[in-house]
Amino acid sequence: MNWEAIGAIGEILGAVGVIATIGYLAIQIRQNTRTQQSAIAQATTASRTSWYDLVISDPEIGDIWRKGNAEPDLLTEQERSRFIWMLARIFSNLEEFYLQFQHGMLPEEQWLVYRGFGRTMLENPIIDDWWESGMAVFIPSFVADLAPESQRAEWTAMSAKGAYSNKASGDDAQNEV
Repeated sequence: MNWEAIGAIGEILGAVGVIATIGYLAIQIRQNTRTQQSAIAQATTASRTSWYDLVISDPEIGDIWRKGNAEPDLLTEQERSRFIWMLARIFSNLEEFYLQFQHGMLPEEQWLVYRGFGRTMLENPIIDDWWESGMAVFIPSFVADLAPESQRAEWTAMSAKGAYSNKASGDDAQNEV
């Protein structure tokens, strides 16, 4: 056997090794993605159940939650404040779920359920008032996605124009979005 044949065999073996390595890496990436998606699913479930546990374990919080949703006018000032903090927690979780969906780690079907829950909550006047006054703490794409279909085009257009950039100038028409 001459050196050229040995070199050709070496190149073939090298190419087979590269292909095997690429195949192995593809399998590892797929397994890692599944593991991450599973961890995200567990985290979203844990987030929901920790909220349920809180409401169940503390009758006062459960009562505030019920009144805030069913009879918001009956909330005392202290209860209203606690209810607002509950909303901040829930909508922060929804924003996290949205980000996981955007990164492909949360199935669309699951995000649509969460989005529907958020939209339903926004039909409550006290929650809508809070949302309108405090939504600047959320990323604009989340706010736009959570907005009802009828408002989405308007909000997206306002976001593109920098709806919050005019606050200092006192332009109320742009700040009301």
